[in-house]
Amino acid sequence: MNEIKKGMTDKEIVDYVNNVLEQMSLKEKVFQMSGNGLIAKVIKDRGFGKRAYDAAGSEKFKIPPFKFTDGPRGVIIPGSTCFPVSMARAASWDVDLEQRVGDVIGKEVRAHGGNLFGGICINLLRHPSWGRAQETYGEDAFLLGEFGAALTRGVQKHNVMATAKHYVANSIEESRFIVNVKLDERTLREVYLPQFKRCVEEGCATIMSAYNKVRGKYCGHNDYLLRDILKNEWNFQGFVHSDWMNGVKDTVAGVTGGLDVEMPRAKYFSFKKIKRALQEGKISEDMIDESAGRVMKTILKFVTREDPQIYNGDLIGCNEHHQIA
Repeated sequence: MNEIKKGMTDKEIVDYVNNVLEQMSLKEKVFQMSGNGLIAKVIKDRGFGKRAYDAAGSEKFKIPPFKFTDGPRGVIIPGSTCFPVSMARAASWDVDLEQRVGDVIGKEVRAHGGNLFGGICINLLRHPSWGRAQETYGEDAFLLGEFGAALTRGVQKHNVMATAKHYVANSIEESRFIVNVKLDERTLREVYLPQFKRCVEEGCATIMSAYNKVRGKYCGHNDYLLRDILKNEWNFQGFVHSDWMNGVKDTVAGVTGGLDVEMPRAKYFSFKKIKRALQEGKISEDMIDESAGRVMKTILKFVTREDPQIYNGDLIGCNEHHQIA
C-alpha cells in the first residue's frame, strides 16, 4: 500500500481507499459512518462549541478524522471572529466580500484544529418569523446559491471541508422533525434545489440532510434526493451526513436511502444495528463500502492538499479579521 502524502492525485486517493476497504473489518468500516464519540466530548466540555470535534478516520490506516466545527456567523468556538448574520451579509449582494468572510472562517477553523465547517446554510426563507431566519441568506434560490458558493470557495481554500445544509425544503422551525413537505417536481427543481446544485458545482465537500420529510420520506432516508439527484444526477463525490440528533429514524432506510454518516452519535448507524441489517439481507456490504469510502476519500482529498499558509492561534479573532467583519 502506498503511503499517504501531500499532493496525492484523485486516482491515488481512490486507489488508497479501495485498498483500505479491502483490508478493513466491518466494524472499522461502520466506524466511518457516524460521529461516534462526539456526544461524550460535548458532555465533557459541558456544552457544544468549545473545540473542533473529531470522528471517523483510522489510526491503523493513517487516515485522519474529520474535525467538526459549526457556523454560520464565524466559527462557533470561543475567541473566533464574529460576523454579521448571513441575511445581513447577503443584503450587500457582495459575493466577493462573502468569499473573504469564508477565507477568514477557513483560516480560523484550521487555527482551532478543525477541518470541517458545517455552516453553509442555504435554506430558502419562506417567512421572516422563522426562528432561524437569520442563519440563511434570503428567499431567492439564485442569491442563496451564489452566496453559498462564495462562502464555500473561501472556506475550502484553506483545505477545510464545507457542509451545505439543510438538504432540502427545510423552511420552518415548528414541527421540523416530523413535517412532510408536499411539492411538485417543478417547484422542487426551480425553488429548493438550485442553491444546493450550485454549491455542489463549486465543490462543497459534504451535504447535511434536513430533519423534515419530502413527499413522505425523511430527507435522511430519501433515495430520490440523496441517490438519484445528488449522487447520480449531480455526480456529488463527497459524503452526506445527517442533521444532529434526530436526522435518522431507521437504520435500513438511512443506509439504503443514501445517507453516509449519522451525526453526532451512532444510534441507528451503530455496528450492532448495521451488522444485523446486513445479516438479514436488508442492506449490502457494497452500501457500507460506498459510505465509508466516501468519507475517507473526502477527508484525504482535503488533508493531502498543500496548505497555502501556516495556521497558528494568532489568527483567531485577529485585528485583520475584525476589519473584514
